Amino acid sequence: MRTLWAAGLCFCAVLLMGTGTVIAKPVPVQANIGVAPAAHFVTGPVQGQQLFHPGLKLRVQGVIDEETIQKNKNKVPKKYRKHLKNVGEIRVSPLWYLPDTLFISPKVETSQLYGVAFKPLALGTSIGSAPRLMVGAGLLFTYAFQQADGLNGGEPTHFIRPGLDLNVDLEIPFSREFLLSLGWSSQVYVPQEIGGFGIGEVPLEDSIWHIGQAYLMFHFRFPYEVNI
Repeated sequence: MRTLWAAGLCFCAVLLMGTGTVIAKPVPVQANIGVAPAAHFVTGPVQGQQLFHPGLKLRVQGVIDEETIQKNKNKVPKKYRKHLKNVGEIRVSPLWYLPDTLFISPKVETSQLYGVAFKPLALGTSIGSAPRLMVGAGLLFTYAFQQADGLNGGEPTHFIRPGLDLNVDLEIPFSREFLLSLGWSSQVYVPQEIGGFGIGEVPLEDSIWHIGQAYLMFHFRFPYEVNI
């Protein structure tokens, strides 16, 4: 598995960042823009005030298909080339600074949640081809403004924490240009007490430490070329 990852990462580095040694040649790549309505379940006292909070999940990736990999495998160091035969598709997220999640939950009755989560680093793998089961993990950094009339005397909590994201989704292609995926993400954080910045007296009961995310993502793909 380590050599497979190394081959894939090496191929991505050469293909997406390499400039070539003699003449740059265009290579076809697909851009994947994914947008998903999402429901967020904030485990603990926040969920006691409101079952879930809506938002959006975003995914921007460059997709290198199997045909492109095989045509350009000579760009990869020889010791890794044999492992590329097991790689059906490589995906990279060059715009790592874009948000992964937007929390957009205005106050309807007694609770509200606004914020943003970034995922600067993520790794994943897939099972099958069509449909494809995707499993991944990543590092998160999240800020969220949370307020509920029945918590902390109605005073808000400014949630600022690093975390770990564990993600599973089932991706169904309807065409080369449009795909649909149904997924679940568990965002696990260093606990932060409601109304403060510590971990709380009983961290898993009086703090925010886990956000479950259910989403339905619409993927739109279009071709572009990279010179290598």
